[in-house]
Amino acid sequence: MKVNFIVERSKTITGLGRYSTTLIRFLEQQGINTHIQFTTPKLPTLLAKLANKAGYDIETFLGHYPLRIPKVNASIHHLTSENIASLLYFQKVQPSVVTTHGPLTYLLRNDPDMSIPTRFLDRWFENICVKAFHRAAHVITDSHFLADFLVNEVKLPEEHISIIYLAVDHELFKVKPLDEAFFNAYHLNPEYRYILYTGSEQPRKNFMTLLEAFSIIHREFPDTRLLKIGKPEIISERKKAEKRIQDLGLRNAVQFIGYVPEDDLVSFYNLAYIFIFPSRFEGFGLPPLEAMACGAPVISSAATSLAEVVGDGALIFDPLDISQLVKRMRTLLTNETMRQALREKGLRRAQQFTWEKTASQTLDVYNRVIQNP
Repeated sequence: MKVNFIVERSKTITGLGRYSTTLIRFLEQQGINTHIQFTTPKLPTLLAKLANKAGYDIETFLGHYPLRIPKVNASIHHLTSENIASLLYFQKVQPSVVTTHGPLTYLLRNDPDMSIPTRFLDRWFENICVKAFHRAAHVITDSHFLADFLVNEVKLPEEHISIIYLAVDHELFKVKPLDEAFFNAYHLNPEYRYILYTGSEQPRKNFMTLLEAFSIIHREFPDTRLLKIGKPEIISERKKAEKRIQDLGLRNAVQFIGYVPEDDLVSFYNLAYIFIFPSRFEGFGLPPLEAMACGAPVISSAATSLAEVVGDGALIFDPLDISQLVKRMRTLLTNETMRQALREKGLRRAQQFTWEKTASQTLDVYNRVIQNP
């Protein structure tokens, strides 16, 4: 069997990139012949310049929403994210399997509190991608929450959908000691209790709610500090967050750290006295599991797929209830016995999500598609 993985090229390691590269590695360990095909198009220089003048980075756009790619002979073509499904609308690529981690901009398009302003062309392609799911031989999704969306909203037959959870690379994300060089590199103080958040300031990520809750907690526990890991995806939202931090008097208590290498991300998870994931909308939600695997006590929103993912390994809260989040944080800051118990539950929960299992289930999908194209 030869599997052609169609992936979007990224300059940094993202959740989508980690899904593709790790799945490929574990499938290769099972003897599968794999090939990687990037969606980045080769465009005439003049066309790219004209598009840039019109406000579009057309190479990035067509890498995100591909129209055509060179043909590759393979038993299966695996499109590793929902946006790449646009390819099926313009080109026959069969037999194909699409993994959707959640077409979030499409799902949130009518929610002004969580949607991101997009241009007409982006919205048009989002609709195309969802329609193109029908042209795939099979669709893999990360959660029961997303599977329900595919059945009820996209009208995909249940037998054409498989729920395969994402996983944690336990060789990388694990408990480890922290050295002085790590603290020095990021100007950290081992005397502080760090509350960690990883992600962007997108409205659906609910970072502003975390800021409000932390402002209350910091007054009660001055030795706490909030760390935010992740580059700003929307500059206007970052500026809103910075202004709110200033208004709350938290300028010296909140530290923004951009993209970090994976090894350092593991160190930050190990540093976390508490890891908080306040998101209002996720297709899966990998960061809480990664944090659990590194021994961080986790507080997670109960929204969409998250309660399904974290199980009993985290304290959950209503993402719209600041007082509930404050209560959860206060509990872990004052009750060391409960914090350690939650840490152990999180470690056990994370161990249930392995790439061996994800790869095996994905291979089962390939075999079913080949037998019944």
